[in-house]
Amino acid sequence: MNFIKKSTNTILFHEVDFNKKAHISSLMQLMTDLALQQTIDAGFGFEYQKQKNIYWIVQKWKVDFHDLPSLYERIHINTWGHNIKKIFAFRKHEVFNEDKKLLIEAGSTWMILDKDSKSPIMVPDEFFEGYGIDKNRADILKIPTPKEPVRVDHELTFHVRRCDIDANFHVNNVKYVEWALEAVPLDYYKEHQLKSMVIAYENEAFSGDAIKVHSEKINDTEFVHGVYRADKDGNAADTLVKLHSFWKKI
Repeated sequence: MNFIKKSTNTILFHEVDFNKKAHISSLMQLMTDLALQQTIDAGFGFEYQKQKNIYWIVQKWKVDFHDLPSLYERIHINTWGHNIKKIFAFRKHEVFNEDKKLLIEAGSTWMILDKDSKSPIMVPDEFFEGYGIDKNRADILKIPTPKEPVRVDHELTFHVRRCDIDANFHVNNVKYVEWALEAVPLDYYKEHQLKSMVIAYENEAFSGDAIKVHSEKINDTEFVHGVYRADKDGNAADTLVKLHSFWKKI
């Protein structure tokens, strides 16, 4: 039986936008933090990773937003390890309101990297027991890979700041989502709410890197986004993250 980790949170003032709805990045961080806490509880936290010379990275997310919680609303978050296949660990996430209405459902794919080689390793068998996953389980999460922008409708340029860096000394995975969605025009954002998104992480960014963000409006309800490391001439070079966002009118 998959072990479920739960938390109850209140959406605070610094976690909402001008519509008094929770920031997407705030919700993503809450889901990520709960997953990390389950990893620590299972005995695979920072000390374990230090001993094994490894660290976790997220490879993909698919998130469906049925509704967004409002300022000071209490939410209940669940997460559990869904399955493990070779180098991939699959996780599911849910967010409910006080009335048990499902607000958000998500799936994520993770890998463990060797700190020296930066190469993925097979997820150890002990993780099956630690997360309560049946080794004979066959189904996995199939998350599509978003396309990159072909046309640049909107562009942002900036540098990675110290506050973007996490305990593994690379950019926190939620920051890329924040950056990508920032390339949606403000006038559009005021009249629309994110309905779902698919994210693929391809490379890491580090402190001081120059970053380019491109977005292309596919139609009235879809954008594709690319987050890039810029070269010395300021051009988009290494692809860091690709994101496909779907919106609804509010």
